[in-house]
Order: sequence, then C-alpha cells, then structure tokens
Amino acid sequence: MLNLRPGVREHFLTELGQTHPKLIPIYERLYGRPYLDPDENARRMDVVRREVERADIADRRDSPIHVEPAPLPLTLF
Repeated sequence: MLNLRPGVREHFLTELGQTHPKLIPIYERLYGRPYLDPDENARRMDVVRREVERADIADRRDSPIHVEPAPLPLTLF
C-alpha cells in the first residue's frame, strides 16, 4: 500500500493523472490522508493474499523476511 505524504502525494497524483486520469478520484478518496484507513488496508491485503495463493506465487527470496513484533513499551513506576 502507498504512503502519500505531502509532496509525494502531489507528484504521484500528477503522474497517475497523465497515464490513468480516471483513477484520480479513487486515489483521492482512498488517500484522504497519507495512509489507507486500517480497515481498508486489511481488506486490500486480504485480496492480495488470496490472489498470491490462487496464483501459487512463492516467496523466492533467499532469506524470507521475518518481522518480529514490536516490543511492548516500558512502563515506569
């Protein structure tokens, strides 16, 4: 998914408008802020996962990326 911060957003939408102008309203709606809404992001990631499984696309990296969960914040007493 995209991160359309100020500056990047304008550049991206300008480039997109030159090749796919009909997509501009969709991206403007989805990216009213720099990131997708968390629920929208989750829905889209589910679609990607299903398509990857359906197409039997394997992870071809030599060392797959394993993301460790972020540590819990320290609580000071």
